[in-house]
Amino acid sequence: AAMSCMLLPSPNWFCSGISSWDGGSLVAYGASSQVVVLNVQSRLFTAVLSGHHSRVTAVQFSPCSKGNHQLVSGAEDSHVRIWDYVKRTCIHNISHQAPITCLAVAAHNVLLFADGKGIVV
Repeated sequence: AAMSCMLLPSPNWFCSGISSWDGGSLVAYGASSQVVVLNVQSRLFTAVLSGHHSRVTAVQFSPCSKGNHQLVSGAEDSHVRIWDYVKRTCIHNISHQAPITCLAVAAHNVLLFADGKGIVV
């Protein structure tokens, strides 16, 4: 059966990475300067994570976070944040020299992110 759910409004849909976790039951997305985690099966918001000071441009669940409940976000505030989305806390904050435009989390928690100047870290 088709399922619909109203998401929190976001002025940054055009650039937010959306990723799913746990067989598609959780979706995370950037909503202005926050990261929202939604359980699409229950249609309930699991977490709203606040800490960025400008538009979130990328969100990805960590592929190695089973049991750790981690996701990573990057924003125009030049910060990459690693979150525990169950405890709703930022567990690590990485400061960069320019706004973050994209990020990727690979196996063994290898984190890559880039800015608009073409610098990849």
